[in-house]
Amino acid sequence: MDMDKGAYEAYEQLAKENANINLMDDLAANTEEIAASKGNSDKTDRRLNIIVAGKSGVGKSSLLNYLVDMEIFETGVGAPVTQEYFESFRYKHPTKDVEYVLFDTKGIEPDTTEEFATNINDEIKKCADSDNIFDHFHTLFYCLSASSKRIEPFEIDFINKIGSVIDVVVVLTKSDQISDAEYVEMAQVLREKIDASETDVASGVKIVRVCSVATTTRKGTFKQFGREDVLNHSLIGLWNTFASQIPDVLWDVVYNSIFCTLEIPIPQYNTENLHRRNQFLNRWRSYFDEKYNLSGEHVSLIHVLRLLSLEELGANDLKSYHRAMLVSLFELFLRMFADLTSLKEEFTALRNEIETSADAVIDFYKELMNTEAILTVPLINTRRRLTEIEHFICGEFREFIIEECMEMIAVIEQDRSEDGWFGRLGSSDTREFIREEYDDFRRAVDHAEDVLHQKIHNFAATCTTEISQFGVLKLKDQIR
Repeated sequence: MDMDKGAYEAYEQLAKENANINLMDDLAANTEEIAASKGNSDKTDRRLNIIVAGKSGVGKSSLLNYLVDMEIFETGVGAPVTQEYFESFRYKHPTKDVEYVLFDTKGIEPDTTEEFATNINDEIKKCADSDNIFDHFHTLFYCLSASSKRIEPFEIDFINKIGSVIDVVVVLTKSDQISDAEYVEMAQVLREKIDASETDVASGVKIVRVCSVATTTRKGTFKQFGREDVLNHSLIGLWNTFASQIPDVLWDVVYNSIFCTLEIPIPQYNTENLHRRNQFLNRWRSYFDEKYNLSGEHVSLIHVLRLLSLEELGANDLKSYHRAMLVSLFELFLRMFADLTSLKEEFTALRNEIETSADAVIDFYKELMNTEAILTVPLINTRRRLTEIEHFICGEFREFIIEECMEMIAVIEQDRSEDGWFGRLGSSDTREFIREEYDDFRRAVDHAEDVLHQKIHNFAATCTTEISQFGVLKLKDQIR
């Protein structure tokens, strides 16, 4: 997952909006088949979560019935059947220790596309909050009736949008009703409109041909086919979920593991200065609470990298008490970077989490593919990139922040008298120089954050290559 400049705001906002929400809790209350357990990687809790979407009457419910080999989902012809956005069923593979949670959805139509996409997207994001990758949605199967031989513009728009948050597989239902030549023509249209492919499992959107209901017509008898292809494709979504989750956790580690208690002394204690100090802190806390949902009791890396302007802090005139509080603030930043033990511990925990999750996905893969082969996800470059980021933050990045903070303290204190700040406004030239240096500090840390972002982007790209592509390559022969 790539995060460009300012992506941390979106990341924090998403966490704010979806805190303590898990779709599985809601579904378990209404669906007996879904267990109430969550939040661990116990083998009994490993499953693939699959959403099935498409227009009414294209065969979504029939596909689900075919996948579980039971008449669980109500079917109809051309009429809305599923009235709620999600109707779910937990399916245990008949011969393997593998489970699937299948979600049938309300039919998508031209006038409900926006609402439908919003509902699906919201549910996907809710489940993405879980630390357990088996709680996430892994794949969305978009059903198209092959017999219609067309895909409508609103469907193309939906697939392209939803593909940014979940793996999408286009399932051509009723594929027994078209010839090979007609399929080739339809597949070509899909490749042009949504970057889809039947054979290249590494493409953005995959295509699978399915016949969910055995039929007998004048052309002959057609047996069901496509089940294993559909289920195997869903495993690629699990691999991609694993690959995308790790960079997300790294963002959290980097931004939330460097912190200290927010303490700004009252300059030359009196009632008036107490009021001034509280105004300063209220502006500070209000800004970071509203924009980043950050606690007002601590200072973290994001406070340094997104330092408020003097105007936003109400300190632009740089009176003596403002300068005293600014020095206290930069001293806080220095204390925060003095000991990075907690950050190093978090990096160690992240390494362990990567290894544990990789083992869990490998075990699931081996069960699904019925193989006892010794498999190991090649994480050499992922580990190397992670170590590089840790060394950068604890070394060059840390030294840079400390040096910049010390320089700012020196600049602010340059005309401080032996008796302290008070009674001294400082010359206009001095105050202007402090403003310029303060703005330079903000620009410098902004550039440092760009460097940090690039290193995390590089890590994310490496992680995706080594994990996601490994899963693709291992499944490629089975899926073709």
